Amino acid sequence: MDYYGLTFAADIATRYLAKEADAEEPADSDVMMFATTFALTYAVGRGEMVRGAIGGPSDALYQEVSSEVTAHEVMLHVGSTLMH
Repeated sequence: MDYYGLTFAADIATRYLAKEADAEEPADSDVMMFATTFALTYAVGRGEMVRGAIGGPSDALYQEVSSEVTAHEVMLHVGSTLMH
């Protein structure tokens, strides 16, 4: 099967400055970032599926049976990140 599709994604990030309680200004390395990513994917697959059949109405012990298949796939992705 061959799949073709689209993905839409959004990233929401928030920066926070962390500092000691008695510090005047935070240092550059005291930045923390919280990020959340949302993505939605849609894909359609088209192709041929083949299965093996043992026995059956014909005299053959084994035969391959094929059929055309169309599959639709929808996925939601949610991810979170904490960077320091």
